[in-house]
Amino acid sequence: MGFTYGAQGHLDKQVDWYLKAIRVYEKNKDPQGLAQTVSNLSTVYNQLDNRKEAMAYAKQAMALRESIGDVNGLSISCNNISQLYLGVDSLDQAIRYQQLGLKYAEKSGVKLRISNSFISMALLLNRQKKNKEALEYEKKAIAILQELNELGTLSRRYIAAAILSKAMNDSATALDYFQKAYDLSVQLNNKENLRDIYLHKAIYYKDKKDFYNAYENYKKYIVYRDSLISVKTRADIAEIETRYETEKKDFEIARLNTEQKIRQLEIEKQKAIISGNTLLAKQKENEITLLSQQRELQDSKIKQQDQELEKQLLIAKNNEQLLKLSEQEKQLKEKELKDQKLLQRVLVGAAVMLILFAVILFNRYKLKKKLEQQNQLLNVRNDIAKDLHDEIGSTLTSIKILSEVSKNNLEKDQQKAFSFLQKITEQSSQMQQGMSDIVWAIKPDNDKLENMLVRMREYASHTLEPKNIETIFITEEPVLSQSLNMQQRRDFFLIFKEAINNAAKYSQAGKVEITIRKEMNQLLLRISDNGIGFDSAKETSSNGLKNMMARAEALKGAVHIQSAPGKGTTIVANVPAM
Repeated sequence: MGFTYGAQGHLDKQVDWYLKAIRVYEKNKDPQGLAQTVSNLSTVYNQLDNRKEAMAYAKQAMALRESIGDVNGLSISCNNISQLYLGVDSLDQAIRYQQLGLKYAEKSGVKLRISNSFISMALLLNRQKKNKEALEYEKKAIAILQELNELGTLSRRYIAAAILSKAMNDSATALDYFQKAYDLSVQLNNKENLRDIYLHKAIYYKDKKDFYNAYENYKKYIVYRDSLISVKTRADIAEIETRYETEKKDFEIARLNTEQKIRQLEIEKQKAIISGNTLLAKQKENEITLLSQQRELQDSKIKQQDQELEKQLLIAKNNEQLLKLSEQEKQLKEKELKDQKLLQRVLVGAAVMLILFAVILFNRYKLKKKLEQQNQLLNVRNDIAKDLHDEIGSTLTSIKILSEVSKNNLEKDQQKAFSFLQKITEQSSQMQQGMSDIVWAIKPDNDKLENMLVRMREYASHTLEPKNIETIFITEEPVLSQSLNMQQRRDFFLIFKEAINNAAKYSQAGKVEITIRKEMNQLLLRISDNGIGFDSAKETSSNGLKNMMARAEALKGAVHIQSAPGKGTTIVANVPAM
């Protein structure tokens, strides 16, 4: 009866029946039954949080078992006392009794009892952070449980061993125990174990910074947790209804018995009145009143139970609704998370595509620039080859011819031969100057117009001063920092050079004025002299003027010539500035 009331949660009635059982065992002098009942009573007082009474009864049970030599029972008592000491944080005493319990268990030879003692020792050592020793005891328990085929307990010990292995940073062993626990729990269809496995695996992966697997395991833990809560809620409702129906039937039977007694008392009362026994009639009346009150009390209890059942059902339904809301909220959050992940993937994909597109464009740009540079280099080579052919090649041909003519006239007409040799010297000097111009134009150090002006001054000085021509240079400060590429530098300088040569050869001027300035986005070169001039309206076969115009057009500019007989000459070249 005590066990039955305990299963129903009536701990007070359970204690009452255990005390009755103790008196019976004492009367019959049954120490083994008495020890078992006293031990059970200790457990009930522990559930009632009465540690003092629980400890007293536990030690009484241990003393009784010592008196009869019950080794297996002593192992149980030591384990119970150890747990009681653990509950009041007396760890040393808990370990002392647990070690004693393990000794009794090994002495008993009961393998299941030994296994339970190993498990208890592992738990105590784990409390002391002695994970290595705790794992050794878990392994011993696991070996016995495998031998006994105790699969339910074995699956729980696999989980415990996995947690201890994780605490020791032994990842491979931890995952192996988790997998064994999972396989066995699936075999047993043990949802509680599966719930705990997923929870501890989520913690394991979180500690390893593997947040994807941590989240996946946590989701499965939530599913099993909510499923078990739902099952428990339905089980609680069923238990409440069953208990209510049982108690209601008991009350109905008691009520019928009360009504039957009242009717019987009514008959006895009438008989007493008829016989004139007033005292007896009064007694029966009192009994009827008492039973009526008892019946009303029973009716009140039934009504109260109805209300309590309704209240419990409402609470259960409310919990079920909360669970459904929680499930819906969880699904909504999972959907939001999936949408966020999808958006994140789309954004990452777009970013990758954008970066890839940018890389392709950049590579195309680099390739284009490289091709342009190669084309520019090819053009430079072609220009150098052309200049060498035009200026150097023709000059060398002329020198060769003059050399042969000089050789032929050396004995016949030395004066004529000397004239030819003089021309060879002049042409060699011009060829040297041409080579110098080509090399100067190629060098990148001469990009600035400031450097070009130095060469222009030198050339003008060397060309005009021997002719007693005064040279005036006018430049503006902003022009000095102007940059020209190689082609612009070469053509611009050759235009200047041709104009100076023409002034030196044909102008008969006393002064040449050279002006370089920047107007808007144009670079302007103006060369004017006070010489004899010429009729610019007439067509001329001079290659020099045609070359100047061609070079200006190549620079997307133009050359304008103003001249008249006796009024000097002005040449203006304008090209786009960089």
